Amino acid sequence: KEDSHEDNKVTSPATKGLRDAKNHKRLLHHAARLFNEKPKKGFQHLVDHGILPNPVTPHSVAAFLRTGLVVGLDKAAVGQYLGEIGKDAAKAEKPPPVWELDWFHKEVLTMYCSSFGFENQSLLDSLRMFLAAFRLPGEAQMIDRILQGFSESVGR
Repeated sequence: KEDSHEDNKVTSPATKGLRDAKNHKRLLHHAARLFNEKPKKGFQHLVDHGILPNPVTPHSVAAFLRTGLVVGLDKAAVGQYLGEIGKDAAKAEKPPPVWELDWFHKEVLTMYCSSFGFENQSLLDSLRMFLAAFRLPGEAQMIDRILQGFSESVGR
């Protein structure tokens, strides 16, 4: 009977690690659902639970958008966020969260595009790989912004 008690002590850190991983995944799923409805809510949830750093960085948001499809991010919502221009902080009455600012959107798009391995790929293969990760929004200006970011990334 004592041996089984000692075995529990050995496996409890593993159980805690498994429990923590499951909780982290649950938080990511919930954040993805919130993001799909409204990106602002999804990012706030990620910051509140320590998944995104505070202050939020363009790199951390781009990484979430790039890897978030496995936890339920909607491809259309990702494309919509990438294509948005963001808010001008100077024109806003109340300062919006950093992830809604125009410069932040540009940086996220740049980081998102650079997260793909376009090296040694043809232009067509690179474009296919890029467009498979999200769905282009319907607005021409948004599509133009996204493809501009793609072309700058491929050109490097």
